[in-house]
Amino acid sequence: MAVAAGLGQVASTAAGGLGIASLLGFEMVDAIFISVALTFSSTVVVVKLLDIKGDIDSLYGRIAIGIFLVQDLVVIAALTFIAVLEGTGDVTLSEALPGLGLAFPGISALLIGALAAARYVLPTVFG
Repeated sequence: MAVAAGLGQVASTAAGGLGIASLLGFEMVDAIFISVALTFSSTVVVVKLLDIKGDIDSLYGRIAIGIFLVQDLVVIAALTFIAVLEGTGDVTLSEALPGLGLAFPGISALLIGALAAARYVLPTVFG
């Protein structure tokens, strides 16, 4: 449920932002960047509010956190694509692939490291 809702929210917000930015006359790369920026959510604020209310372990609390995490992962991937496009107006797929080939393994390593830390290191530290 969280994946479907998160992806749906990101897609609809990005599409709306892209349309508005295009109507305002922004270049395509700039319009994409603006539309991705509109999809950002404040995951930390929502988690803190759910924690204060004591609803972090409720069904809707877990679904909300799942939606925000999906949104954050999609935005990370989108910003990686945008970073490859930075500085040029016309980028072909053959020019973009080497940059993406370097970026995504690095992001994957960071994600694996964060998951490992959350599972094995942080419980001991916060315990």
